[in-house]
Amino acid sequence: MCKPIAISAAVALIGLPTVALGQTADSSPGALTLPDPGTPVATDRSSDTLIGIPSLRLPRGDTLTNGGDGPVVGVSSGRRGSTVATRARPDFDAAGIPVGGFTLFPVGSLALTYDGNVFNGRQNQVSDIAANARLAAVMRSNWSRHQVLLSGFINERAYATYTSESGVTYRARALGRYDIGIDTKVTAEIGRERIFLQRTALTEVLSTRQPIRYDLTSGALGISRELGRLRASAQGYAARYDYNDAERIDGTPIAQQFRSYDLYRGSLQLGYALDTGPVVFIQGIADARRYRFPAPPIDRDSNTTEILIGLSSDITPLLRGRIGIGYIHADFKQATIASRGAPSFDVDLDYLATELTTVHLSGRRYFQNVSLAVSPGVLNTEATLGVDHELLRNLILSGEILYRQTDFIASGGKGSALGAEGKSQLYINRRLRANAGLGYFYSRRSNIIASEIPRNVGQVQATIGLSFAM
Repeated sequence: MCKPIAISAAVALIGLPTVALGQTADSSPGALTLPDPGTPVATDRSSDTLIGIPSLRLPRGDTLTNGGDGPVVGVSSGRRGSTVATRARPDFDAAGIPVGGFTLFPVGSLALTYDGNVFNGRQNQVSDIAANARLAAVMRSNWSRHQVLLSGFINERAYATYTSESGVTYRARALGRYDIGIDTKVTAEIGRERIFLQRTALTEVLSTRQPIRYDLTSGALGISRELGRLRASAQGYAARYDYNDAERIDGTPIAQQFRSYDLYRGSLQLGYALDTGPVVFIQGIADARRYRFPAPPIDRDSNTTEILIGLSSDITPLLRGRIGIGYIHADFKQATIASRGAPSFDVDLDYLATELTTVHLSGRRYFQNVSLAVSPGVLNTEATLGVDHELLRNLILSGEILYRQTDFIASGGKGSALGAEGKSQLYINRRLRANAGLGYFYSRRSNIIASEIPRNVGQVQATIGLSFAM
């Protein structure tokens, strides 16, 4: 799930509130965190974490359709300062539309993107312009207890010349929290989405006429409880990944059903809040991948376990988030493939350098499926260092450097990537937001069996966009 440079309108920029899918700095990981009624919501720069399980990374859609729909959190309150990304801006936050006991936040956006390497070096490097049109909405309850949130979007991108890259993606999601007393919460989520894989992803080694597409259906159920300083949370998650068949450049069919699988995951975390602010935690994560169609020459099913120990919440007055280190281990059903273990880490930190500048560091190591039938998966390592600076109350400048490394199991292949991006976000008023971005992404691959992708590939992207929120 290499996450290439995303240069598109973020949720905060377009004024679309939604819900935390990971943990906030002061919440218990493993539980959904929904904002209090009436609380503005802004983007969080954390990784693509799904439903509070920090080790689950999804191969999210392409750069042009991502649109900042990653995890977001409620604006920080009751603490010393807040990050630039989560700061309330009363003069520019969308008001929403009251609907009974709910508030509806609709938003539409348009963007133009210059793509300097449309096919990721598959042919002679070519460039194109793509238009992106998006309609999204969030419906959030305003109850004093419990909470329900419905969200979704539909996105269409259209390339001017290379129409094979055009297409429609969507997402529909329902989240809920049931409060059992003051200290216990039950959370649930279901979702359905259509995703295009980025051609720049290190795990994509086949050259196809169109980007690989898949459908994801998922659900989760969790519970969290506080007993004085003790924190405990548990969560179960299940997902079905359905890959669509593709075509080679010459139109020859190429089956992708061998990549379709079911994922079952459980997470248990125990924590203890110290006097000084941070929560010391230990977390165990276990998952099982079960492929639904046989794909010789190997059986690709696997089981993975991970243990993490670390700190979360307000680690210091100016450093917030989560840092954990541990060990991850994968067992493969194929008898000829040895199990694989490695040190692991989970980092998602915000440092309040000043009231106007926030530095963010995130990183993760995890196992992921891959597009090679001869490999049961890859071990991914990723790290991102970014900074947000509030130049003006309504103008935010951002920069980010990312690194990814992929190690193919059994096949011996390797890949690495390095990228950088700069963005600007302008809040014009409560309804209008504008954004611009420029980024570069470079990747290298070696020893990839039957790979049709060049070993060294570079890509430049630039985007300008405008959104209208209610």
